[in-house]
Amino acid sequence: MRLPMPRKLMSAALIIFAVLSFTCPRCHGADDPSAKHPKYVFLMIGDGMGVSQRSLADRFVKELGGPTGKTGLVMESLPNSAITDTASLSGVTDSAAAGTAIACGVKTKNGFLGMTPDGKNVDSLAVFAKQRGMKVGIVTSDHINGATPSAFYAHVNRRGAYSDIIPFIPKSGFDLFAGDEFLLTGGSGEKPDAQLARQGYKVIRGFDKFKAAKKVERLVCVQQFDFAIDAKDKAPSLSETLSKTIDLLDGDQGFFIMLEGARIDWACHNNDIAAAIKEVVDFDNAVKVALDFLKNRPDRTLLVVTADHETGGLEISDSKGSLAPIQSRKCSMAAFQNHVDELKKKKPHSTIWRKASMRSSA
Repeated sequence: MRLPMPRKLMSAALIIFAVLSFTCPRCHGADDPSAKHPKYVFLMIGDGMGVSQRSLADRFVKELGGPTGKTGLVMESLPNSAITDTASLSGVTDSAAAGTAIACGVKTKNGFLGMTPDGKNVDSLAVFAKQRGMKVGIVTSDHINGATPSAFYAHVNRRGAYSDIIPFIPKSGFDLFAGDEFLLTGGSGEKPDAQLARQGYKVIRGFDKFKAAKKVERLVCVQQFDFAIDAKDKAPSLSETLSKTIDLLDGDQGFFIMLEGARIDWACHNNDIAAAIKEVVDFDNAVKVALDFLKNRPDRTLLVVTADHETGGLEISDSKGSLAPIQSRKCSMAAFQNHVDELKKKKPHSTIWRKASMRSSA
């Protein structure tokens, strides 16, 4: 992802190794009181969030309001920006190769998670943080074993090997995982909940239970995420999920939290600009939570906001047109298509069909 002209220019490698140097026990003596490293690290990834997605969302907030009133996206207020290069070694970059580049600091092939191009395992920033004694949380609006979160704990050469990825969760020893339902790749193996519970993880389902959770040794929260444009306060937001994650992980040990705004990518795959903008804003609300935390502990907190790749080839051709029609959209294209499919099953009269379709798209 290429950002506008930065105040300070850093390559992707410098960003990665800056975080590595703060968390890797090989870089500072664990008992060295002079070692200057953050106690709290937020690494926030907008999946599919290219320059155009971010620019349009910034315009949307300035025109129609957001978490900072009409001053624009919170992430645009951060003091340093950078050029990030996550290019795959095998074609157009996917989330596995890009996630591995961000998480592990190595370029690899599409589909590879936590592995070099020649198939060698490589540890992530989160692993180094855990080795330092920090609490580690992996938070995503994707499936818990989706590509980006899995890059921080798994080692496989096929991102779609979902059932093979799940055993890496307990192997990681990370303290908290929160995201959407597990994906499975068939077979009659042990169910994820039973597998994780057997290896010391408490598995809870639903955001209400997550909100009520107390600090435990190891926790997995499975909750349903919707597109922000569809949620209508029914589903958890990324900011709410992050706030609770901070509450559960905060302590003397410090923490490393990776948060992914996954559905920016999903919306852009659908070429659904209204849903994409709302997803960027939802992600930015979570950035505000992290930034507010940082402001209270500025000398011990590191916040990095980035993206893995752009999705959809979005280009801005009109820099002055109003984005108010985006606000009037009531649902995502995916939700509308689901509604249309349900109507087709009922085979309604054509007049009813037109009226129902118009109401859904209003």
